[in-house]
Amino acid sequence: MEYITLSLLQCILLGGWYWCSTTHSIGIIQDAYFGVMGAGFVSGLILGDMPTCMITAAAIQPLFLAFVGAGGTVVWDEAAATIICCVMVKTGGLNVEQAAVVALPISILFAQLQVLKRVLFGYLGDAADRFAQKGNGKGVVFCATWATLIAKFFMFWIPMSLILYLGTDFANTLVSAMPEWLSNALTATGGLMPVMGFGMMLVVLGHTNMLPFFIGSFFLCQYTGISGVPLMLIASFCTFIYLLIVQAGGAKQSTENQVTLRELWKQAGEEMKHEERVLTYKDYLKTVWRFNMFVEMSNSFARLQGLAFGAALVPALKKLYKNDPEEYKKALQRHVMFYVSEPHWGGVPIVTTTLMMEEQRSMGEPITEDAIVGFKSGVMGPLAGIGDTINWSTIKPLVNAAMIPIAAAGSGMAEILFILIIGAVTTTEIFVFLKLTYNMGQKAILAILRGGYVQKAISVMTVLGMVMIGGMTATYVSISTPITYLVDGETATIQGLLDSILPGILPFIAVICTYLYLRRGIKGNRSMRMALILSVTGLLLGIIGIIGTGGLVFTGA
Repeated sequence: MEYITLSLLQCILLGGWYWCSTTHSIGIIQDAYFGVMGAGFVSGLILGDMPTCMITAAAIQPLFLAFVGAGGTVVWDEAAATIICCVMVKTGGLNVEQAAVVALPISILFAQLQVLKRVLFGYLGDAADRFAQKGNGKGVVFCATWATLIAKFFMFWIPMSLILYLGTDFANTLVSAMPEWLSNALTATGGLMPVMGFGMMLVVLGHTNMLPFFIGSFFLCQYTGISGVPLMLIASFCTFIYLLIVQAGGAKQSTENQVTLRELWKQAGEEMKHEERVLTYKDYLKTVWRFNMFVEMSNSFARLQGLAFGAALVPALKKLYKNDPEEYKKALQRHVMFYVSEPHWGGVPIVTTTLMMEEQRSMGEPITEDAIVGFKSGVMGPLAGIGDTINWSTIKPLVNAAMIPIAAAGSGMAEILFILIIGAVTTTEIFVFLKLTYNMGQKAILAILRGGYVQKAISVMTVLGMVMIGGMTATYVSISTPITYLVDGETATIQGLLDSILPGILPFIAVICTYLYLRRGIKGNRSMRMALILSVTGLLLGIIGIIGTGGLVFTGA
């Protein structure tokens, strides 16, 4: 292999692509182009050596196969790690085998920029609130898009370009020179921050009486280690049992004038031929497409995808309430609040149905603000659990694993095939879910609302969501204590003692405490304060050695 010296232009281009990967601006294939294979492919184009970069990516990919940003969690920065490792291999600083070792600490280090971003972007939510109160839809869109791109230019593009320009081994030197206490503190903070997302999900799902489903699922997964499809099957079974109980409890209620969902669907098909609508199918398609373009751009711990949701609806809401400025302002305000779901299984049906409810409201139908907000809050968590499990915990890792041999042969076709497969899956999901939801028709949606089906559906979906979130919390929240103690010459760990009593007790306590703090409200300063509390707590406990790796040692008699 011929070694190269990196030019300034190459540094700028690689930094620019890293910035692009952090924008998450193409929702349907975002996990295809900012992952390991995408980073290897683009690095190969810029560095002029596709085989070497793809082989490097193949060596790194197994480290990140199971990474899923469920519940708004911050995962390690695989794109940054891959870019830097490809550069270091091409410039002679590393061989491919060493790249797989260096990639992990680099990804952990750059993940802290993602944490900082999500803290700072919480203030964009406050700015969006002020724009919404004034009825300034363009201001809301600016906060969700252009403001984030400008901020990320300084947070990601410039630092990456500088690191690459200052020296090919700069990142490795930086990681190696990092004090052990700082490395431990960053690792501890990274393990603690996902607590924020899952705590918010519990608040969104609500209904304290449903918490036993979360608790049962959490400890089941802790004891058995199940996740992915098996977890989804268990969640479906629990939901089925709950549905039978609900139906049995309501069997004595009068069914007079009740309309079945099957009848509603048939009725909707006939009504669609004659139904007048303010918004066309094209308007719905544009809104869904905007949402998938914006979905991850403005993510913050305070609102997650909330700004993207509101920004996506701006043109449609403006059309619906063009003669009612005050109602337009209220609509903007209620849709820039906290929101999080999987963009396809969750996002498309929720965006479409929410817009349909707004359309009915604009036409004078008795749909309240609480009904619209309640629908979003009730279904986003469960649908997120389903989508994350199917798309990003099952399909994506399987496709990535299948591409490793192709990449290991030095072929860029690994990334091209990955984009085609993931793009085909997610695009199909978008159009199928949009068509199904849209074809229900406005009157069918109204009948469902009036017939109490939404409340029943929300209750059932809450059970599904609680089970899924419980399992995901057990999988993705990693908090442990390295404290050891010596008694009569024997060494034991506090974590081992805790595991013998109740596995996963530390993550469980952290999530429950976060939930109890946030349950009074996740808007504005409360969520921001929670993110700050978790960050500071993680750093302090990591520095002391109470959580993370390498900790305190106590001696006893």
